[in-house]
Amino acid sequence: MTTPDRVLVLSTGKHGGVAAEIHQVVRGVVISRKEAAVDDWLAALAQELTTLASKDAKARDALSRLLGG
Repeated sequence: MTTPDRVLVLSTGKHGGVAAEIHQVVRGVVISRKEAAVDDWLAALAQELTTLASKDAKARDALSRLLGG
């Protein structure tokens, strides 16, 4: 997921499993890349989706349906 401030990357790890990264972006340039635990990555994703939903009624409704609310 790409936002103006972060890029959240989830991929297959080197030895199988899941690799999660959070990239910090400033003015369109990635200034840092941090490996993250999947739990932390999911928390960051939830935060970004919540922020999006608070700004956009259609996104809020879609997120509510996705989460069963």
